[in-house]
Amino acid sequence: MYLLVSFFRYDRCMTEKKKNTKYRKKKSRIRFGRLAVVAAGVLIPVGLLFWGVSAIFGKKTDNSSKETEQTNKTQEVKTAAKKTEKKKQACTPADGYDKCFTFTGVGDNLIHETLYEGDDEYKVNRDFSQFYENIAPYFKNSDLAYINFETLCAGDEFGFSGYPDFNAPKEIIDALDDAGANWFSLASNHCLDRYPEGLLAELKDIEENHPDVTYTGVYSSPEASQKPVILDINGIKVGLATFAYGLNGRDKPEGYEWMIDTFQDNNGVMDYELIDKRLEDLKANSDVQIVSMHWGTEYANEINDLQAILAQYLNERGVDVIIGTHPHVIEPVEYLNSETQSTLIYYSLGNFLSNQADMQTMVGGMAQFQVNLNSKTGHVLITDPTFTPTITWFDVGDHNFKGTTIHEYTPELAASHGLTGDGHDMTLERIIGYVQSIVGQPDGIQVVLDPNEKKN
Repeated sequence: MYLLVSFFRYDRCMTEKKKNTKYRKKKSRIRFGRLAVVAAGVLIPVGLLFWGVSAIFGKKTDNSSKETEQTNKTQEVKTAAKKTEKKKQACTPADGYDKCFTFTGVGDNLIHETLYEGDDEYKVNRDFSQFYENIAPYFKNSDLAYINFETLCAGDEFGFSGYPDFNAPKEIIDALDDAGANWFSLASNHCLDRYPEGLLAELKDIEENHPDVTYTGVYSSPEASQKPVILDINGIKVGLATFAYGLNGRDKPEGYEWMIDTFQDNNGVMDYELIDKRLEDLKANSDVQIVSMHWGTEYANEINDLQAILAQYLNERGVDVIIGTHPHVIEPVEYLNSETQSTLIYYSLGNFLSNQADMQTMVGGMAQFQVNLNSKTGHVLITDPTFTPTITWFDVGDHNFKGTTIHEYTPELAASHGLTGDGHDMTLERIIGYVQSIVGQPDGIQVVLDPNEKKN
């Protein structure tokens, strides 16, 4: 699929200039032999001269056309290569390990219609880069950069809308790709808001226009659903998966049962068979397993019983990291340890971008850590895990949305926040206190609460 996408991406319809060859037809009535000889003596040299000049310039034009074609092809390759460049610092493996990669992840990409409607220039031009410009340096400095698609981005064809059935512009995917995000978690309770056709349109756009992006939790064909998602990152085989709790009461459409990985049905019956199949496939084909779970209770900062049960289940099956989403607010972070496995769990990263007008839903989390592998023993070690608060900012009148981290969230941004004008306390001090009350200081995990602390 990658080669096919690349072929269509770089193929261009090339036009060739037609050679202009001039022909002369001469009709002369020569009544006298002497006049014919003279005429021939004059016309033949002139004709030869004209042919020579035409041939020279014709060849030059043809060569120029070929050179232009080659230049255009070279430029296209350079442009494409430039788009996928990542200004990333090389990681250093921990002692006793020989390979490593770095991870950055943020929470829900929750696209309400207020984010893309209005008369702002960047909205009119479908340039949504402002949404992600502050997170881009973190994404681009990481090997694996994750974001959760809470809502669908199937584009104009399916009509735009917000809650309860979401669909947003495809250009949001362009902005995320340009910002450096390369892992989209797509299985959510809203992924069928435009039915299978809308989801397939989103997947087609990603596959055809964003070949460096990997997505999980949903599939574009029955054949694709049988293949585990494995990435090779710095020589480490990384297995990725996503499971969602459900589809907002919808059943999986008939004929599309393979399309979305959900860990339970509408009656709450757990699908351990599916979970086991996905995890066994990952374990058999990768060194490291990271699973994204769309779970939890909306707007609850505490984990529920099902999250605790599933976290233990995934830990027992060797999952190295769990990234949680869906509650729209942050939840605790911890290491879950058993006799044979240590699993780093971010139970919920909350919202990264939304217009849910409350301080708690404006605050999310950025997960960062390094994965180290001893390629001889197969042992995996997670080092330097951090939780950094993120804040959705917009101005009065619901304009100019952007996601920030605590490092970019200045007192000036706090004072000009649209919610501040509505009487909410959006000061840095209030946000830090809120994060500390939920996440605390878990063992072995750094919670970044100082805006001036060194950025990763």
